[in-house]
Amino acid sequence: MPPDSRSNLFRRPSPGEQQELLAALRGGDPGGAIEVARLDLLLRHYECGGWLHARRSAPGARALPEPWRQAAARAHRKTVVDSLVALGVGGEVTALLTAARIPVILLKGASYLGELYDDPGERPLVDLDLLVAPRDVAAVAARLKQAGFAVLETHESPHVAEYRRFEMARPGPAPCRVEVHWQLGTGGRMHFDQEAIRARARRAAIQGVACLALEPHDAVLYHVGHAREHYFGPSLKWALDLRA
Repeated sequence: MPPDSRSNLFRRPSPGEQQELLAALRGGDPGGAIEVARLDLLLRHYECGGWLHARRSAPGARALPEPWRQAAARAHRKTVVDSLVALGVGGEVTALLTAARIPVILLKGASYLGELYDDPGERPLVDLDLLVAPRDVAAVAARLKQAGFAVLETHESPHVAEYRRFEMARPGPAPCRVEVHWQLGTGGRMHFDQEAIRARARRAAIQGVACLALEPHDAVLYHVGHAREHYFGPSLKWALDLRA
């Protein structure tokens, strides 16, 4: 690939490309000509290709023009694979902790895929967020280590106590991070009644394994507060979740 083409590929989406994507998301026809590699990058950059494919290929929907349809279909296929891997790990981890009588509350994507989306290709899921009681944190870490998971060293590792969470992953061709939380919010800017949230949690399931999920109002408040407190880059998945 010539140097100028490579630099063009990794260039951030332009305002024009953003407008084309917005037109597609709103059900219209993107009119500009964007090269295939740039289309793939655009959909990956905003994490919305699978959602776009599912909505624009549904019965009665206006089909996307080529090559947008092909790019969205590619994004959808990859999202299906990634999300199913993560859901599989979620079912395994939840079953492991349930067998140890450790209550688990699903957070964010793992919960949304089970309740807000019919198609695993609509919503990217590459990690698993769980909420457990503070008293169970050590037991959770021990059980996951026995199953081959190891604690990840990240830029947030020195602040585990502040963020009330840590991450673990198991090496392999399709790794899926498990992020264990023992409190919602950091406590400094976003406050939740932790005991009330746990008391209101409702029954749910992941891959057929019984667990818990946040009560809908708690889930919306946490979603908005979480997005406010953290920088997620340009992803549109959080806005699409809120819409759903």
